[in-house]
Amino acid sequence: MIFRNSTRGNRTKGTPDEFRTTSLGSLTYFGTYSVSDKGTELLFKIEASSFPNLNGEVNVRPAGDELVTINAASQTGGSAVTFATR
Repeated sequence: MIFRNSTRGNRTKGTPDEFRTTSLGSLTYFGTYSVSDKGTELLFKIEASSFPNLNGEVNVRPAGDELVTINAASQTGGSAVTFATR
């Protein structure tokens, strides 16, 4: 969730309630990914996350012939969609 306040126009100047809402509605992480030996699962090795309980975990998702990621609220407005196929 991203808050928008046209009177301030600066994402660093939100109210405490806006920051709380944004924080509770967000999950970020980074790390590496791989495909399982059988090619049926996508494995996300989470190096660090905004939710510390995920640090070091492996997130397993079904894999197919297409991977689609959607950022519904990009920093530039609108949405960003990424497609990858094998």
